[in-house]
Amino acid sequence: MSKLLATDLDGTLFYPRRKFKMIAKPNLEFVRNFIDQGNQVVLVTSRSPRDCIKVQKKLKRQVDFIALNGGNIFVKDALIRDKEFDHGELDDLLNYLKVKSFPKALMLQTDDALIVKIPDSRNKFFGFLYRIYYAFEGTYKIKVIYDNDAFDKAIKSGKNYKMMLFYGLSKRTKEETIVLNRELRDTFKDMEFSWVGKVIEITPKDCSKGEALKYYVSLLKLNQDDVFVVGDSGNDISMFKAFYPNSFCLKKAPNVVKKYANHLIKRYNDLSYYLIKESK
Repeated sequence: MSKLLATDLDGTLFYPRRKFKMIAKPNLEFVRNFIDQGNQVVLVTSRSPRDCIKVQKKLKRQVDFIALNGGNIFVKDALIRDKEFDHGELDDLLNYLKVKSFPKALMLQTDDALIVKIPDSRNKFFGFLYRIYYAFEGTYKIKVIYDNDAFDKAIKSGKNYKMMLFYGLSKRTKEETIVLNRELRDTFKDMEFSWVGKVIEITPKDCSKGEALKYYVSLLKLNQDDVFVVGDSGNDISMFKAFYPNSFCLKKAPNVVKKYANHLIKRYNDLSYYLIKESK
């Protein structure tokens, strides 16, 4: 019976990072070998379809992808799901944050680019750090626009698939962000919220990785017992819960993430011990 591997990218397939090669050689060989044995791979990521296509070319194998946490689902390169935010939902969220706790930076993933807004001029330093960070991302680089007006325009009329809220880097801020993430999840039932390291990641309802993967598995009429998932971040928890018996998390992940996975692995290609026939 063939297997399906649903894999996260950043921090997972892309770990350890190779800014010019994208995927470390052991990871690349494992995925190719897995597919060549008659199995399937689906990329499940918060990144855009554009980034998934780059990965597919690097793998030199046919893979499906669930992009933007499920906002877009592609099967054999054909778009079968396209789900974006309702503009009113985003307005309501931003108005709530103005009263509750407004972030130092906001990022909005549209169908074209990631738009970054720095609301307070006193936080321009964070904008500078973002520019430096993305400038040296190598093959992982994405299209980023730093423009408050472009952000506001997209909120009102753009095709928006994901928003991220950044509050700071301190330990205290991290703890406060985790609490806020839970509060937002309880308040806005028509959105999905995940704490992802330094940011709160927000997507439309049913656009969590777990829900999108369940939709994909049902669509392809696959046996759930043959689905294996691997990740390392907060937005992977929904996959771990949905496919728990065959869930894998990298040991480097935060404890709050690892506790939801059934198996821990040190390296990505350690999956071969579970999924490749020749492994002992």
